[in-house]
Amino acid sequence: MAVTSIQQLTFIIKETSVTCTVKRSKKRRRTLAMVMDPQEGIVVLIPWRTSDASLHEFIYSHQRWILARVSQLQGLPDYKLATGDQLSYLGGAYPLRVVEGVKRRTACIMKGNCT
Repeated sequence: MAVTSIQQLTFIIKETSVTCTVKRSKKRRRTLAMVMDPQEGIVVLIPWRTSDASLHEFIYSHQRWILARVSQLQGLPDYKLATGDQLSYLGGAYPLRVVEGVKRRTACIMKGNCT
């Protein structure tokens, strides 16, 4: 999906302040969707020509889902990994090298001997 516009939107649901990322796309997207990304939080994916009224209606029609995901996000520990940290895996300790990837996605790639 070619994202052409990204904005932060904050709104109140049942006395809870919720911030989500709205991504508008000019290419291919024909429906509205909402996902939870552990790094970005609540992300709303919409076609380019979606009106603000339709966007707000979509968000408020999914209030229960949003509140459930917000509570899940609040329960997640905040991990900050840095180059040089040790990762325990299958009985061994492996040094980490943190490299920023494409679109700031997190990935773990093990190189070398895994035994």
